[in-house]
Amino acid sequence: MKHDLRNAIDIVARLMPDDKPWWIIGSTAMALSGIDIEPDDVDVLSDGATITAALTKLGITPPPAAGNDRFRSFPFASYQAPRASRIEFMGDLELNEGGAWGRLTITTRQPVRVGDAIVFVPDLIEQRHILQRFGREKDVRKAALISALLTP
Repeated sequence: MKHDLRNAIDIVARLMPDDKPWWIIGSTAMALSGIDIEPDDVDVLSDGATITAALTKLGITPPPAAGNDRFRSFPFASYQAPRASRIEFMGDLELNEGGAWGRLTITTRQPVRVGDAIVFVPDLIEQRHILQRFGREKDVRKAALISALLTP
């Protein structure tokens, strides 16, 4: 694992609370689950209040909702620490599926040790499902990598 990515994961582990559910999702969650992939950033998902509290600890004024025609988050912020991969914080992430907005709900939470830090990711089956729901070409390719690992 690249040093910058490890530093970003350490920041997330120190920043996020022990008493609230949160997850690392996307490519970093895949890498932490044993998939051979090189993440560019760390995507952190939780409820809006938990993400707002994390951003406040970083000295970032939580911005209003951000999004596009496919995704929106309340709040969303990107953070770049020195010598660390970019961290993207997403609160109450919603997906537009077939013209209807709905919140992304994660039901599994697997602890993963990275050095001295413990972070949480969805299990691989749920990671694949999330990527399939995201529906972008890059997400479909990532879901196929998970399928290849899960299929005997």
